[in-house]
Amino acid sequence: MIRKINPLEEPRFIDVWHNYFNALNRMVSRIAGVYFVAALAGAATLADSVRPVSLEDCIQEAVEKNLSLRISRYDPELGRVELHQAYGGWDPTFTARAGQNFSVNPPPATDSLSQFVQQAGEAWNDNYRTSIGGLTPTGFRYSVDANLNRADNQRFVTVTNAAGNIVSVPGARFGGYGDAVTLNMRQPLLRDFWIDGTRLNIALAKENLKQDLETVRDQLLTLSRNVANAYYGLIAAKDSIRVQETALSLAERSLAENKKRVEVGAMAPLEEKQAEAQVAASRADLILARETYGRAVNGLKRLMSDDFATLDGVLYDPTATLDATPEVFDKKDSWHKALTLRPTIVQRRIDLERRRISLKFAKNQVFPALDLVGSFGLQGSQNHFGSVLGDIADRRNPNFGLGIELSVPLTRRVAKDRVKTERLGIESALLGYKDLEQAVMREVDDFILTASASLQRLEATKAGQSFAEAALDAEQKKLENGKSTSFQVLQLQRDLVRAQKNNIDALTNYNIALINLAWSEGTLLEKLKINMTAR
Repeated sequence: MIRKINPLEEPRFIDVWHNYFNALNRMVSRIAGVYFVAALAGAATLADSVRPVSLEDCIQEAVEKNLSLRISRYDPELGRVELHQAYGGWDPTFTARAGQNFSVNPPPATDSLSQFVQQAGEAWNDNYRTSIGGLTPTGFRYSVDANLNRADNQRFVTVTNAAGNIVSVPGARFGGYGDAVTLNMRQPLLRDFWIDGTRLNIALAKENLKQDLETVRDQLLTLSRNVANAYYGLIAAKDSIRVQETALSLAERSLAENKKRVEVGAMAPLEEKQAEAQVAASRADLILARETYGRAVNGLKRLMSDDFATLDGVLYDPTATLDATPEVFDKKDSWHKALTLRPTIVQRRIDLERRRISLKFAKNQVFPALDLVGSFGLQGSQNHFGSVLGDIADRRNPNFGLGIELSVPLTRRVAKDRVKTERLGIESALLGYKDLEQAVMREVDDFILTASASLQRLEATKAGQSFAEAALDAEQKKLENGKSTSFQVLQLQRDLVRAQKNNIDALTNYNIALINLAWSEGTLLEKLKINMTAR
């Protein structure tokens, strides 16, 4: 007859299991000690200032203080300055000039009376000129010039004095004033007609400003996404602490009950050691959960603050809880939003528009310069200053001109090559834009799959947690009736902790997946009710 062996009744087996659990208990205790030292600062923080925060509070503070976002907000301001500077190409220019000329005509070098000999003399000439001119949005160039001249001439006469020497003596003195006012005009008819350098700079500056605003929006979207994900991670870390505290409480209660049973002889000492090992492991897990929570707090601080040191000793306590509101996903609608609102997509479209503007300018420069030119002016010439101004006021001595100027480069090589370059750049950019569209659509699809799977997994983890709770409760009652062992109860406690963690992970993943989906669509700011304002 073969007798069945009960390991709990055999001394040899009892010693082996006793030594095993003692070694396990010592190992877990050492691990717990290491985690305790590593997380001592985080655990000590629990006694410091606790600050309740909501997701809205975190995002608002991050928007106000995040250094990366604050840096990027300067770009639109610089873009506005550049646009204002580009409009300066249409500002009129005022020019003024004043000068004086003096010349001396030498006496003749011949004494022949059979040819005309210019008389010697001195000439003074003063000139004053003002001009104002500029460019209009149609390429029309204008200038209004005003000139005033004053001439003072002295002639010398060559005579023979009493001693018979030839000398020069001052002769007739004459001079006067002359003035003119002229309006000059030039209107391009081909090159520089529908676009020129100034209009090109203005159009590009406008697109650059749009690009800068989209860059800020992209930064704001990314920051909001990171803050929301970090906030949900903080909630998960907080819930994990609660789960580990409950697990430690269950393990300690099991240990206390096992000690009582061992004392009355209703349980083997080995099962007490199993409970002690469970308590040590649960304590180590709790320390690790608190360390994880402290790291999650630091990650949120980094996103929300511009001075990390000022938040030393502050512990964020999320006021929200993880919940799962089922959402119906429309892939085509999400694709449409992403391809319309996503900042990276919008920026590529702006880049394409910039290239098209440059191509338009390049095409215009291929044409010859055909300009309509015209002028109209008034002149005056008098011996007195007041009289010469009167000639202008009375519109005397008018003059005008009208004509067409044509300038044709013989090869136009540079202009044609620039057109080719711009076209090749657009073709390359279009392919890049198409590739980005495919990547964004794939990314949106991935986030929808993740959100759907997380929601389905959440239902499974909820059921698993309920089953684990029921199984632990049933096994606990069996133990009280002597129909189970402490080992089974401890195993089911570990299963319950694992099921609770799985449920927390599923909740966290679902909420993060929704945030990521809204970010990929470009609708996260609207989802979180954030108003974008650039400096």
